[in-house]
Amino acid sequence: MKRTLFFRLLARLQVGRKLLLIYLLDLSAVVFISGILIHEKYIAIDFSNKEIVGNN
Repeated sequence: MKRTLFFRLLARLQVGRKLLLIYLLDLSAVVFISGILIHEKYIAIDFSNKEIVGNN
């Protein structure tokens, strides 16, 4: 029931709006993955700072 309603709403969208929806969904995935990678780099930088302090 809900699935057919979703597909009906999607079918009624104009082509430009469908393309915009695809673009925004793709962009959200890129932002999510970039956020994960940036966070991982901050963890590595923090670890290296702790190693420098430990060596001193």
